[in-house]
Amino acid sequence: MTTSTFTTTAADQAPQASARARTHAEASEAPQSSGLRTLSVIASLTRRGMTDRTWLWFALTGVALGAFTAVIDSSTFLEAIDTSNQAAVDAVALRLLRLGFAVLLVSALWGATQVTSEFRDGTVAGRVNEHRGIGRLVRNHALASLPTGLVFGLIGVLSAGVPTWFILRSKGLTPTLDGEVLTTALGIVAVTALAAPWGTCFGWVIRRALPASLVLIVWTMFIEPALVPALPNDAGQYLPGGLQLTLIRDATAVGSTPIALAAALLVAWVALAGVVATIVTRKGDLRV
Repeated sequence: MTTSTFTTTAADQAPQASARARTHAEASEAPQSSGLRTLSVIASLTRRGMTDRTWLWFALTGVALGAFTAVIDSSTFLEAIDTSNQAAVDAVALRLLRLGFAVLLVSALWGATQVTSEFRDGTVAGRVNEHRGIGRLVRNHALASLPTGLVFGLIGVLSAGVPTWFILRSKGLTPTLDGEVLTTALGIVAVTALAAPWGTCFGWVIRRALPASLVLIVWTMFIEPALVPALPNDAGQYLPGGLQLTLIRDATAVGSTPIALAAALLVAWVALAGVVATIVTRKGDLRV
């Protein structure tokens, strides 16, 4: 091969090599760009939800609910025990702390309204295109609600825990701050956080705020609490409500599901609800 031939061949191959390099670079950057875009979209939904004025009303409702129930029930619980018994005092403190679990319903209702508002405002079709499909839109709404769900969880713990502390201290009692208290508090935060994406799924299926809220309230406060202990062979422990009671270490929890398994199963329930919401939405008038 002559020098001129070698030079010509190298010159011909250079653009091809450059093109292959660009293609490889674009292929490696595409997943990263897609991932960053997804995170950006989820962050945008989260900001929109937390800057909406209605979120403040939900938060205030959560604070009032946790604090009110703790204050009202504290006298009843304390009258039923020997306050000189530290174990009994600690048990009452845990019962009062678990009242913050009620904020779970507020979190679910807020999650539902984040979706029903899309249908009310007529923006959902545009959102489907923006998020590149119904499945991604359902997923992104669910993930975007989690940070706010965590905030609701903290509200639940603090709104019940702080009044409990001051009420007991005002009576000369000091609850023991041990691992049981920490586990219970973390359980409340976890189940309340997951209630937000759970609520978004109800929003997708029902689409209207009032019916979705009524269904969530009736299911959470009446149907599921009656169903969990009624199912044979402690099968109710595997329902979302049963798993939630296990995670907050409530005395009424049925069965003996380990904490880690209960958390995993509750996440699986939320994921299943997301799949159902996606299927139902696709079968409706949104077919993108």
